[in-house]
Amino acid sequence: MNTRELSQAGAKRLPERTQAEVREVIDVLVDVIREELMEIDHSVYIQGLGRLHIEHHLLHASGIVRQQRPSQRYLQRLYFRFVPTEDFKRNARELFMKDWGE
Repeated sequence: MNTRELSQAGAKRLPERTQAEVREVIDVLVDVIREELMEIDHSVYIQGLGRLHIEHHLLHASGIVRQQRPSQRYLQRLYFRFVPTEDFKRNARELFMKDWGE
């Protein structure tokens, strides 16, 4: 689902709002979430869905990296994480297991 499809689906559930109004709300929420995630050690928890966060790690450069770039002692690694709620995980498992016939 892309942003246009998301705003269409939202407008169908909120008939008193136009698709443009729903899209504006989505845009604002995305901006707020992005700003929050850009802060070190911050996360965003969305009820019923889960938690989004970015982990930042400094790794000691060794091996080929150290040979190629002797001045670079550390590497930065970013991990983009989504941790679903237990309810969301359970519902997803049930749905996929049903679809897989298990």
